[in-house]
Amino acid sequence: MGAYTTLFAGLSKEITEANQGSYIIPWGRVQEINPRKDIYEVIEKGKGKELWEWCEKQIKANRDTTNKLVVCMQLENIEDCIAMIA
Repeated sequence: MGAYTTLFAGLSKEITEANQGSYIIPWGRVQEINPRKDIYEVIEKGKGKELWEWCEKQIKANRDTTNKLVVCMQLENIEDCIAMIA
């Protein structure tokens, strides 16, 4: 009986796009009222896109630094390496 809710969530034909984002509660029931209305309010305000753009910026900055370090490790001269990173 412990896996019933998980199996219901993964295999039931009752779970469709219409109830996307809903919680599946014991024992194989879809919670009709979504208790996390705050999430939908933030999505409607465009905060998700803002977060995505911020994450992309952080990843790009880290990726550029990592690429420089990889190239730097292949150089034989430490001064060239320091100049490249600075």
